[in-house]
Amino acid sequence: FGVSVDGTVIVGEGYTDQAQVEAVRWRNGTIEGLGDLQNGLSTSSAAAVSHDGTVVVGRGFGQAFRWHNGTMTGLGNLLGGSQSRATGVSADGRIVVGFGHNASGNQEAFRWENNTMVGLGVLPGGYSEATAISADGRVVVGGRVGQVGSPEAFRWEDGIMTGLGSI
Repeated sequence: FGVSVDGTVIVGEGYTDQAQVEAVRWRNGTIEGLGDLQNGLSTSSAAAVSHDGTVVVGRGFGQAFRWHNGTMTGLGNLLGGSQSRATGVSADGRIVVGFGHNASGNQEAFRWENNTMVGLGVLPGGYSEATAISADGRVVVGGRVGQVGSPEAFRWEDGIMTGLGSI
């Protein structure tokens, strides 16, 4: 589902011998399972990778994760919320974006940095889902569904979410 900037690292998901889904990283012709956040329960999936291929993000056992140096770390959930999923990572692997359920039970985009997950908000009448982040981590993009179910893309920067309109 993701590839490093030079194409030498690819991440996604595969099946274990026990037919469970597990996040994987392919590098130099070798594929490795990345594990999960719950010991023995491989229900993880990798979604994106840093430019150099050393940081992988995704979802493991209902929570966003960041994998680095062989260790998968849960990123938690939005304040008062549940279920999170990481979908993008900055070039250096320090900033992660994704979405989760907020305290109101609505799906909301998040940005994670320095061990803190912050909700990015929603556009009027909808939910938000971050899908990508700029290399420097300053701009987040994604989408939402509006009041009548029409999809709309958004751009987030410096705390401001801007709807890009729809066709």
